[in-house]
Amino acid sequence: MIVRFFSETQGMPQINRNATGPGGQRHLLRNRVYCDVRGRIVSGDLSPGDQISIEGVATGYGVSRTPVREALLQLAEEELVVIVPQVGASVSLVDLRKVYEAQFVREVLERACLAAGAKVPNPDIVVSLSKALRAQRAAIRERESAEFYRCDEVFHNLLCSMSGHSGISKITNSARAHLDRLRQLSLRNNFGLMEALYGEHRILVEALGRGDFAKADQTLRDHLRRIFRYTDELRQRHPEFFVEQAPELPALGDAVTELSRSYSSPETMSCPTRAAGN
Repeated sequence: MIVRFFSETQGMPQINRNATGPGGQRHLLRNRVYCDVRGRIVSGDLSPGDQISIEGVATGYGVSRTPVREALLQLAEEELVVIVPQVGASVSLVDLRKVYEAQFVREVLERACLAAGAKVPNPDIVVSLSKALRAQRAAIRERESAEFYRCDEVFHNLLCSMSGHSGISKITNSARAHLDRLRQLSLRNNFGLMEALYGEHRILVEALGRGDFAKADQTLRDHLRRIFRYTDELRQRHPEFFVEQAPELPALGDAVTELSRSYSSPETMSCPTRAAGN
């Protein structure tokens, strides 16, 4: 296994120490380091198993080691970083148990949001989703996997907004770190997968456009569970990224379907608007 080191050589942004008063400076520095390192782990810029040099990170950000240690402790609580006393820190390996837990949370929340939105149809949301679809299509055409992932986030945040609760996207994004690591790994130059995800998004938007909530919910369920289909392929391609003992695939059943139905009756809705665009 090739071990990379995350240090000052990786272009970390210098932090402006004058951005806040002395009382809030330590908090600011810790949060900036935490957010940036977390983003690099989730995006795959830092791969599972990469070593993290506390001194190197501190030098790269232009801060002392204290906010770096605090940021890494926070990441360790999320199990994104492993800290071994007297040895150092490293990016945690992908634990599929955490991935499955995050996927379950995501499915429950997104399908509930979709069902809640069915009770008060909003044609504008379909227009917005269609716009996000066109952006995804452009990302595929330009063969930009990172941009496709960003557009995918926009699409699913729009679905969450159907609930009428503005904080749902923040909750799902916070709970999804381990799942998102796997999503990012799977999308790296995998344009066939991007086409498949785009196709599922299009079917979902078309179902919403004609008021077919049952079809939209079924499509979203299958779409979110696609992660289970490519997990084995990823483990074969990158066994060094994963915790050695893989858990059994969870039996999700139809409990979430029943939850969705409780939000919306009948299972169809009226939401006339323009068809999803290319």
